[in-house]
Amino acid sequence: MNDSFTPVSDSEWILEGVDETTKAELLENLDPRSLVDRLAEKVRQAAASQSNQRCIACYREPISKKTHTRSCVFIAIDDSRLFNQLFNGRCGYRAMYYHHPHTGLAYNQLIAARIVQVLGMGGDLSLTASTVKVWPFYELTYAQGLLAVQRWKGQMGSKIFCPKLPAIVLKGGFLDAIGKELDLKPDRSQDLHTTGFT
Repeated sequence: MNDSFTPVSDSEWILEGVDETTKAELLENLDPRSLVDRLAEKVRQAAASQSNQRCIACYREPISKKTHTRSCVFIAIDDSRLFNQLFNGRCGYRAMYYHHPHTGLAYNQLIAARIVQVLGMGGDLSLTASTVKVWPFYELTYAQGLLAVQRWKGQMGSKIFCPKLPAIVLKGGFLDAIGKELDLKPDRSQDLHTTGFT
């Protein structure tokens, strides 16, 4: 898998109807790995000092008939700028999927592994499964304006996740009683590449 993470060109990462502060955040030229480092530090802080703005909560989620369950970790990070750059910016999560499905998947796995490492949850097989994923917790709450990259026009991916609610969720893989993994979204990486949303 490609682990050479580079920003999307600011001439391709087109923003419409956003204020100048938001525009500057989303177009800032950053090393995508630095966003992972910043997120890891926020996760560490949240784990060390629970509050209304920073917290970690773990829960289990079954699928229909409860044949498979997964571990999930809710993380509130009290950093709207980081959230914005991570999920809406040209150097972050969706930008890596914009480059290529495999690049996005590698970036997703890098973030997930760092969170699991910081929280010391490597013994949870669901959180180390191949289908583990990171995503905004409030995925249907959007900010003003559009991320109008050409490929995503008219798609859900053109919406900007609301940075005023900087919470993410780490969703483990669905495992059955003997640890066999079920992939409910085998086309997730391609969907994110094509539409910016899944």
